[in-house]
Amino acid sequence: MVRIVLLTTFLIVIAAVTAPVVKCQSAFEICPVVDSLQHGAIRIFDEGSHGDVFVSGRALFSIPDVDSARVYLGKEADGTPLYGVNIDLKPSLNDSMRNLTGRLVGHRLAFVVDGKILATPKILDPIQTARVGLFTKTEVEARALAKKINQAIEAQRVSVAPAGTQESEKAAMDSVQQFLLTEAASDFHAHGPSHVIRFRDVHFRYLTSQTGEKRYILCGQFLPENQEGTAKWIAFVTIKTDPYEQWIGGSAAAYCQESSQVPSVAGDLSSSLQALFDSLR
Repeated sequence: MVRIVLLTTFLIVIAAVTAPVVKCQSAFEICPVVDSLQHGAIRIFDEGSHGDVFVSGRALFSIPDVDSARVYLGKEADGTPLYGVNIDLKPSLNDSMRNLTGRLVGHRLAFVVDGKILATPKILDPIQTARVGLFTKTEVEARALAKKINQAIEAQRVSVAPAGTQESEKAAMDSVQQFLLTEAASDFHAHGPSHVIRFRDVHFRYLTSQTGEKRYILCGQFLPENQEGTAKWIAFVTIKTDPYEQWIGGSAAAYCQESSQVPSVAGDLSSSLQALFDSLR
């Protein structure tokens, strides 16, 4: 079970200034808590109370309003670790949030993820910043929640883009993907580890920075051969920078764990990387 509570601030966006009204059933939304008798109310399971809560069928805040989700790692005064996710709204809504939340003091909201309520906070004061903060019990839960929201943001962006834009973006992604495959193969050939046998679980993914900027990466594993004749799969990551960086081992695994799949690109790229690497031998 995931138990999530708010950080110091949270965000409300009313339907008049956000994307079109949607049901409280998608990847991440904020919906008003209402009386069960209200027309259009929806019954949703609350993870915190282990019971049902009635919310409005009109989501006040949803994925189209979000820029990015980032893992939060901190500590309390006594050193107890804190884990959570900061979810940044589009900057254009900052002023509206301050005015609108001032009118909604005392109301409760439901934070809904995949059809389940994770928190039902009450507005105590007007919100000054356009950011949602959620605590989780563990770092693993925080990373999973941030990844889920970022994937939903990317999928939404792709789905609403005009056909010509989608084709242009796919061509750009194909170019970045091919660049990373080529540089990864060349780096393994030039710098080792020596005697790389084969690759597996190679995927084109991206990381989201604190400013919302995307960094594209190639994640996978390679199998080296050692002198004893035994072998162990090792993680690697190739990062598109200027021009690129390549890491292996634990650091690479951490990068890949935090990343999200590029929606327009699917499938394992192991055979493509293997072919490029073999051609350099």
